[in-house]
Amino acid sequence: MSNDTTNQLQEQTDHIADMLVAAYEDRLYTDEFGNMEVLGDGEELPDDCETVSLLEYLDDNYDVTATVNMSNRDVPTGYRIMVACGGPNIYIDTNDCEVQGFWWTNKAVSYIPGEVCSAIDDEFTELYWGCY
Repeated sequence: MSNDTTNQLQEQTDHIADMLVAAYEDRLYTDEFGNMEVLGDGEELPDDCETVSLLEYLDDNYDVTATVNMSNRDVPTGYRIMVACGGPNIYIDTNDCEVQGFWWTNKAVSYIPGEVCSAIDDEFTELYWGCY
């Protein structure tokens, strides 16, 4: 794989990590055309636009795998969420607090703040396990 492919993969994982942080901070919104945009510092939400929550941002995922601790199977300890597949494959891994991208033998990793991973865990646990 070329350096261009590696750079593109890193850009994709960085973008997803940035979008997760923006959703967590209530700075991610859809514009009048349905495109997701991020509010800059000091910007206000434009009229006729709505913020996008973490759960809404992750709604179009392809697969969710829960990690369960053998000593407490009632509540998962984290999730691995597939958000792109077929080239590249990209996952959000809340156990490692990473966005992980894979393309052939290349791998790119972008880190996600722990509080964002915890919020994703809480949302998915409530959604899939019915508890928090």
